[in-house]
Amino acid sequence: MPVIQHSAVIHAPVEAVYDLIAEVELFPSYCHYIKSVAKVDADCYHWVVQVAGISLSWDAMVTSRERPKNFAWQSTSGVKNTGHFELMPVAEGTHVVFVMEYQLPGKIFAMMLIPFIEPVVQKVSAEILAAISQRLSGQG
Repeated sequence: MPVIQHSAVIHAPVEAVYDLIAEVELFPSYCHYIKSVAKVDADCYHWVVQVAGISLSWDAMVTSRERPKNFAWQSTSGVKNTGHFELMPVAEGTHVVFVMEYQLPGKIFAMMLIPFIEPVVQKVSAEILAAISQRLSGQG
């Protein structure tokens, strides 16, 4: 499975950063590729993302909530993916590492989309962390 990793320093306390990451339903406001995130039950969310005019969806279960260090998930249906945010306090605020593995359905479909998907997932992770940073600095 392809792996995407992105990291950034957010100039805010680790607890504040974690609290925004844990508010999964806010993610569509962080990134234009994420069309919706709807709560299915306490720890499960239905995601809809649009990339290159193609709508992709999945249900994801939160597998770890270790405030303020780690937030992780794994898909239970739809596009197969797993990932996590690791948060560490640093002098400047919070160092955040985003890691995601994914597998697109169908070999031919995957081969056609991977050249588009990988840069988009990198953009998504960067947009999410930038939006969280802006929101915590009072600019968003």
